[in-house]
Formats: sequence, C-alpha cells, structure tokens
Amino acid sequence: MQMPGWGLRLGLAMTMLIVLATLPLMVAGPVLWVLASQYIRLTEIVVEELGQQCRTRQRLEEDQEGHAVLLAERDTRIMSLETDLVAARLSARRTVERDGDPVYRRVGLSPSAPDWLVKAARTAYRRRLHPDVHPPHHRPQAHDHYIRVEEAFERIGRLRA
Repeated sequence: MQMPGWGLRLGLAMTMLIVLATLPLMVAGPVLWVLASQYIRLTEIVVEELGQQCRTRQRLEEDQEGHAVLLAERDTRIMSLETDLVAARLSARRTVERDGDPVYRRVGLSPSAPDWLVKAARTAYRRRLHPDVHPPHHRPQAHDHYIRVEEAFERIGRLRA
C-alpha cells in the first residue's frame, strides 16, 4: 500500500528545488523558510487526513466483508426454514389425508373424538363465537363464522347418527 499524501509531499519538494535553483541564495533561503513554515504543517495536516481516510476505507471494506458473511448466514438460515416449511406442509397434507373428513378439522376435532368431547367443543364454540358477545361492528363477521361452525357441528352430528 502506498503512503498517503506522497504526491503532495513530492510536489512540495519539487517546488522547493525549483525555488532553490532559480533564485539567488540570499533570496532562496528566506523564501524556503517561509514556504517551509507555512506549507509543511499544512502538508502534514493533509497527509494525516488522507491517512485517516485510508484507514476508514479499510474498515469499511472489512465491515462489508463481515456483512457479506452475515448475509450468507442469513440466506442459509432462510433456505433451511423454507425447507422446514415445505416439509411441514407435506406432513400436514399427509395428516389431513389420514384424518379423513375435513369437517372435523374445521372445528379442531378428530373423527375418533368421543361424543362428550364433541358436545363440549360445540358449547365452547357457541359461547365464544355467538354474535351477541361481539361489538356491533364485528357482529356480521361473527354471525357468519358462527353459522359456519354450527353447520360443521350439524354435519358431525349427522355423520355420527
């Protein structure tokens, strides 16, 4: 890696050489002294700023590499989760096919559930979903949901009779 500010330092050195070569020694000495006193400190400040800029750029590049690693890990985790989701969906489909009638699933029951459990579930659904227990602005949706659940329990009753 190059030293920051080398061009500026080289330019200042060339200017001093030109001044030394073109002016008589009695004039060149004070001119060089003035140049050195004013511009060398300025050069050092600029060089320090350039060095800080280079260090900051290096840190940013290192951070970008670290972020790239984190992004790769995140992408790997996302792919793993997507694979798990596909497996869960396939498993759920197999369970649905195995459990039989979807009307039982609609109310969270199994076809092998005892009659007392079906009756208790129906009572619980009625208490929770009855339109009168909902605020007025939710009653139409609650009524629709209540009707669908009641129809499911009616169908279960017909299947069990």
